[in-house]
Amino acid sequence: LMKVLDEARGDRSLTLILSAPGSADEIVYLRENAPGLEIRASNGSIGPAQNGLRPVAVRFPPGAGYVTQTVTLSW
Repeated sequence: LMKVLDEARGDRSLTLILSAPGSADEIVYLRENAPGLEIRASNGSIGPAQNGLRPVAVRFPPGAGYVTQTVTLSW
């Protein structure tokens, strides 16, 4: 079960600090409010849009218990 620990918004970015069990693969869904944006993700892989949502796959590093991963979306 993934948790959002913190978020920070910039002019053209969103940074999420996420937590999940070590080595977990999780999905965050991104809603595109403006078509045609070139969205990039650090520490995540953006999938194709479907019904206005794009999956962002996040792989967490190995570790015992919950570990954190920082994902930054920018456009």
